[in-house]
Parts: sequence; structure tokens; C-alpha cells
Amino acid sequence: MSFNRKNMEKNKGSRIVLYINRDGKVELRADTEKDTLWATQDQIARLFETERSVVTKHINNIFNDDEVDQNNNVQKMHITRAHRPPTLYSLDIILAVGYRTNSKKAIAFRKWATAILRQYLNKGFNLDKQKLIASKEDLRDLHKAIDFIESKSAKPLKAKIRLSLSKDLA
Repeated sequence: MSFNRKNMEKNKGSRIVLYINRDGKVELRADTEKDTLWATQDQIARLFETERSVVTKHINNIFNDDEVDQNNNVQKMHITRAHRPPTLYSLDIILAVGYRTNSKKAIAFRKWATAILRQYLNKGFNLDKQKLIASKEDLRDLHKAIDFIESKSAKPLKAKIRLSLSKDLA
């Protein structure tokens, strides 16, 4: 999934999926202002199939280790008639917890995240094949991006990129 402003604007006010596995999905709130996602500790615990106390411990260690800045990655959400406003944690914290948690789902998450990172490092991009196939608009955006890259490049890239995309989407 890409987290660019255009995609987040399309999803404004809706919930978007961060990660899907065979068992289902966890939906998290997108923040178009900060280009991130937010989740409660309960949502993070469900995402990684672990206890909330484990998530709390990891979050405290993340802050103690200065891995993630607490001020920019934690927010309180006002909910009418709620006793206390729930605390929401940003994508940075969700990812850090995922890399610290020891559960089958967290391991699957790490494999998924590592595969995407490996694609970015090796290819310079990652494609969500299912989204591209399902959305003609996203595919048009991809073609526009290819045209832009080609216009800035000294060599023609379109045929090479389109061939690579054909293999990736197959």
C-alpha cells in the first residue's frame, strides 16, 4: 500500500487496511495531514496476535530507547461520552512493535515488510498487484509516473519498464 497524499485523500474519512493476512484484516485510521496511520494498543495487539500488555511493554521500550519520538507519534482522540480519550499510535510505532513482537502473525508481518523493503531496495519501487489490477485509476497513475520518469531520463525507459511491469503483474 502506498501512503501518498492522493491515495489518502481518496480514503479521507474512511478506514484503510494496513496489513492483510489469511485470517483477515486490521483496519486503521488514516491521517491525511501527517501521511500516517493510527492505531490503539488493542488494534496493535490484534494485528500481531499478542496480549495488550506485550504491546504496552514494547511501546514503553521504544520510547525509552529513543527509537521513535513520542511527541510526534502519539495522539489522544476525543470521543463523545468516552470516559478517557483513547491513545493512538502512529505507523512508526506500529512498525516498531511489529519488529519486537514474537508471534506467528508478527513473524508473517516482518516477512511481508522485509519483502516490500527488499523490492524497494532492489528495484526502486514496489507494486501492489491486486490494487493495480482492481483499479484502472491507479494503473493510469502508474502510467503517468512512468511517463514522468521517462521524460527526466536520458534514455528511453518505457519499453523496459513496461516489460518489467508485465512480469511483475503476471
